[in-house]
Amino acid sequence: MANFAHIPKIRIFAVLAVFLMAFAPFIVPVENVSAASGDGGTYAFGTGRNNYGQMGQGDTDDVLSPARIGDFIGVSGLVASDSTAFIIEDGKVYGFGRNNLHQQGDGTTNDVLTPKRIGSFTAATAVACSESTTFVLEGGRLYGFGHNQ
Repeated sequence: MANFAHIPKIRIFAVLAVFLMAFAPFIVPVENVSAASGDGGTYAFGTGRNNYGQMGQGDTDDVLSPARIGDFIGVSGLVASDSTAFIIEDGKVYGFGRNNLHQQGDGTTNDVLTPKRIGSFTAATAVACSESTTFVLEGGRLYGFGHNQ
């Protein structure tokens, strides 16, 4: 256990205040997280809630420990919520999870339980999603789909 007794309390509070001012806009409470690992795998973990298939395991059973999602290589731009989306090294975009508002971009409102290619993107550089929308940046153009309210 680290001992911070030698650091004046005012300095600790100052550092904490700066951290919160800088990062608070980006701190979002999420129940599920997905991450790319050093072994090239992509894993889902979090509270385990999987009621929309947002853990990417092919079902809606809760996932209580990190679970590998497919065999994707070079995953980047991975974001997770009730919907999850990510980019693989060749610029293709995949997603899974909630789709009640077309946020998976497949023209349906059926939840997606395993990673499914989104659109025909081949050079995507960024992706963002929430529980109701997904955005993809490709070639300097921003594409959005899902809830439009």
